[in-house]
Amino acid sequence: MRVWIKSVANLLGLEDNESVSVRQILADASRRSAEVGLGADESEVTPELGHGVVDTIDDEELVIASPDGAEGFDLLPGTELFIAIDAPRGFYRGRCEAVSRWIGRGENAGRKGYRVTVPKSLMLVQRRDSHRVPVAFDLAPRAIVRDLTGNQKIGAGTVLDLSESGMRLRVAPLREVFQGETLLVQANFPSEIPSFESLAEVMYLSPSKVPDAVIVGLRFTEGRPELGRAIRNLDMKRNSRPAA
Repeated sequence: MRVWIKSVANLLGLEDNESVSVRQILADASRRSAEVGLGADESEVTPELGHGVVDTIDDEELVIASPDGAEGFDLLPGTELFIAIDAPRGFYRGRCEAVSRWIGRGENAGRKGYRVTVPKSLMLVQRRDSHRVPVAFDLAPRAIVRDLTGNQKIGAGTVLDLSESGMRLRVAPLREVFQGETLLVQANFPSEIPSFESLAEVMYLSPSKVPDAVIVGLRFTEGRPELGRAIRNLDMKRNSRPAA
């Protein structure tokens, strides 16, 4: 089965020169001193981790300079990482590889940070404006995605996280899915959260480690306050559980 992913290069009309778009994004991030986050778990990596800013970029590597007094990040050379770079409408996320710790010299003497490979592609992740919770690990909710009319099934998969304004799914699509497309999503929760269906806009798509699957970020076309109440109740129950 073919999985379709729309990268930032596609969105910028640069399909034939993806590296150019990545370097444009990195150069802009360096000019803005945009915050950068690093980590091994894609779902947890955001710029708010504050591991540094993009300092310099060369042909194959980039340097992330850490702020003074920042807590060190445990970087193991050769391991795959996810990088998240702050952007005006959300943040860019991509895969890179850890190279080494970085210690500044010359005018950068005394500064520390990290050296990683330049990501081959970057996806724009648009932020949701409401609290979201992970749900896949204990509730294992399922979802079916259909076209706007509800007549054509596009795919089925697992709800990874949820808020009253949107959700993130891991889906095996049966046809091409586009950023900006409006879909009908039908989510079935075995407990805690009410099952529902809603129209939602595709905000972003990113690769999944599960074969033939893709991660789809959706924003509901209308707010769902009943989900907000259920999510708050779920949070309270989780927080009240005794530690193992």
